[in-house]
Amino acid sequence: MVSKAELESLALRDPLSFGILNVDLLDDKKWKVWRWLPEIYATANPWKLEKYPVGEPRKLAIQKSTQSGITTLMMVKALHFMANWNVRVFYTLPRLTDVGDFSSTRLDPTIQASPYLKELLGEPDSNHAKRIGNSYMYISELTVEPRMLPSDMAVIDEVDLSDQDNMSSVLNRLDASIWKISNTLSTPTLNNYGINAIYLNTDMRKWMVKCASCGHHQVLDFDINVKVEGPPANPDKVYYGCAKCDQEFTVNQINEWGQWVPEHPELSQSHVGFHISQMMTHPARDLYTSFRDPQTKLLEFYRKRLGEPYQLGGGSIERDDFLVTCFDEPYLPEMTPDDRSTYYMGLDQGNELQVIIGKIEPDSRIRKIVHIELIPMDKGFKRAQQLMKLFRIRRAVWDANPNRHSVITIQKGFPAKLLAADYIDQQKAVSYTHLTL
Repeated sequence: MVSKAELESLALRDPLSFGILNVDLLDDKKWKVWRWLPEIYATANPWKLEKYPVGEPRKLAIQKSTQSGITTLMMVKALHFMANWNVRVFYTLPRLTDVGDFSSTRLDPTIQASPYLKELLGEPDSNHAKRIGNSYMYISELTVEPRMLPSDMAVIDEVDLSDQDNMSSVLNRLDASIWKISNTLSTPTLNNYGINAIYLNTDMRKWMVKCASCGHHQVLDFDINVKVEGPPANPDKVYYGCAKCDQEFTVNQINEWGQWVPEHPELSQSHVGFHISQMMTHPARDLYTSFRDPQTKLLEFYRKRLGEPYQLGGGSIERDDFLVTCFDEPYLPEMTPDDRSTYYMGLDQGNELQVIIGKIEPDSRIRKIVHIELIPMDKGFKRAQQLMKLFRIRRAVWDANPNRHSVITIQKGFPAKLLAADYIDQQKAVSYTHLTL
């Protein structure tokens, strides 16, 4: 039996224990501690920083999916800091309405539901400022430059939706502090922007799962580890499987068999980063159903469900990529390449695969169609790969859907050559009054 004194000691030393002991999750929710969670709670822990001021990281970045419990985690870490030390915390959100929503629906109910925190609550007690014991939290929007208030801990929530120019002002409020704890968290939007840009400059920890069957270590990838058996629109089975041997993983096994592995361990004493995906918390069929839902936008799926910045599968298509699909000459069929020209391919998915190949001859800018092929789906992708190799295709654009898994898997065999194209709903009608064929 653990004594009250031992519990209190543990709550001082460990923010997660503090949360379990003193924080009500509301709405009858119970604490569920995924195996990947304690390490994040333990990062930039003030008890460790006080005891070991050298060698412990003070900066934490989390590139996350939605519904992963990270806002709760950050709120608990801030309250743990405030309840046990005399400090100031600067918590920012993108907009003024976000500040009001956070205070009235998350922070206030959490404090009121905890006898311990409620007893520590003092004045001020508003949407913008809280006092817990002898500590203060300032809750601010980032649409305007934040107030000139010194701080010991900064929490920048939803980095990508926040004004990037004002973020540095928040972090500058830490300059005079002995603590200098910074926390940045967000669902990502674009590569090298916002939280992704920050995460890329951390030690980049990823949840590495070891297959119990073949021993293969892997970071889960939706396009590789989600296995689909049966018709794509109504599969018989959807599951997480090993990239090497197809051994099935449950969500609990993903947690049991995994561990955080930094890509840049040399940064682990200064800036720690975590990437969190719903593949660590949600069954494969749930994610696949969302992915196939016509109401789900792909960019929202990848950003919010997988915690990944979204771009076209092979990178952004540039002007030249579009130019090579515009052909000027009539169709003159070729079954093999001429060994002089540069060849390009386009592929569309429908009831069958529709493949078109064009070329540009040396010392010419005229684009010619040379090969058109309609391929049955049961032979389609294998034949398309054969054509890629036969014509030594320099650049190809393939329709990514509906058989996205096949396209992404094939893409890895043609690095920098195959672009997976996703289509968006056209927002404005365009009328063409004249076409030159």
